Amino acid sequence: MMTNTRSQIRNLICTLSLALASGSAFAATCPASDTMCAKLPEAAVPAWLRAQAMRTAKTGASPEGAIAEYQRVYDLAGKDVRVLVLYYIALCEKQGGHYARATEVFERELQEGGPNLSATERADIDKALKALKEFYTTVEVTANELGATLLIDGRDAGKTPFAGPLRVDAGKRLLTLRKEGFKDETAEIPFTPGKPARYSFRLEQLVKMSTVSISVSGVPSALIFIDGKESEPTNATGQQYSVTAGKHTFEARAENFTSARQTLDVKFGEKLSIVLSLSAQRREGKVTITAEPAGALIEIDGRVVGQTMWEGILPTGGHQLVFKKTGYDPVTQELVVQNDQVRKVNVTLLETRSNSWIWWTIGTVAVVGAGAAVSYYVFKPNNGSPYTGTFANGLVTGSFR
Repeated sequence: MMTNTRSQIRNLICTLSLALASGSAFAATCPASDTMCAKLPEAAVPAWLRAQAMRTAKTGASPEGAIAEYQRVYDLAGKDVRVLVLYYIALCEKQGGHYARATEVFERELQEGGPNLSATERADIDKALKALKEFYTTVEVTANELGATLLIDGRDAGKTPFAGPLRVDAGKRLLTLRKEGFKDETAEIPFTPGKPARYSFRLEQLVKMSTVSISVSGVPSALIFIDGKESEPTNATGQQYSVTAGKHTFEARAENFTSARQTLDVKFGEKLSIVLSLSAQRREGKVTITAEPAGALIEIDGRVVGQTMWEGILPTGGHQLVFKKTGYDPVTQELVVQNDQVRKVNVTLLETRSNSWIWWTIGTVAVVGAGAAVSYYVFKPNNGSPYTGTFANGLVTGSFR
């Protein structure tokens, strides 16, 4: 018998839905006893009839389905009528055992209805609110993360932080807090009517993260690079950055300023604050020049700056160095100076080789040649007849010229 009744109710609802959707006269007709239906615009009547059928069915009633239909009516109805629809939504919440939600809807009706509600309507709502207090309590929920969604028995109850305690039906309730990037935390908590409760959630990150606050000095603002990857810019006030636990390099860069960086080991859950100080970029470098031998002149870009050794500051860019000393070959060298660079230049001059040895060699050859010629004529043999003379002990033959 019960099965047949449920089947008949389903068939009735289906028939009503088809008829109402087809726009027939029957679909737009309100029962004579339904004064509320008569106040609705024609477009809202089909949803109203479906909601009433679902709510008042003796068996197989569907409070959740009725609430969905009543909500359609609420959206289509005029301002003076829709507040009355809230009363029926609250009845469905109560019928479904959702006493905390029923209380919220009744309070919403009082707020939206205001002075337009009759004394009788207000009395009915107050009576219902008083009766509902026996079936719910409140819970104060806190969490270590902002923007986490709280589910009570699978239904969205809002996001952290909450402005105040939340109503919750008495009995065992399943509370779940979830946030993207974090592991869900679930707790089954027994609640006693009229006895407020408290519960604190602590979500754990799936990827261990920490917060680092970075500010800069010496410059109005700067780009921040974390491990070489560009992030949001920051200024003297500071900006917060979320990073994974571990070692990271934080660098601040600004045009015409020398970048500043720090490498830190960030621990999970630790909140760090660092200041990166930038200084104006110097467009010059320091140069030390040494020339040998002692006394060698040093010229930079055509100007003599000293002898033997010079040390000073030069603008960035290219420069011409010339080294001179009498008796030595001059040396010309190009020097490129970069920003904030320290350079050392060492130059040794080579002694100039003289050409006098050529003339000395030629003179030596000439003298030797002349001497050889004289010797030839002095010592040349004479082919004439020998002179004959008488000397003691023998005859001596000689030749003179």
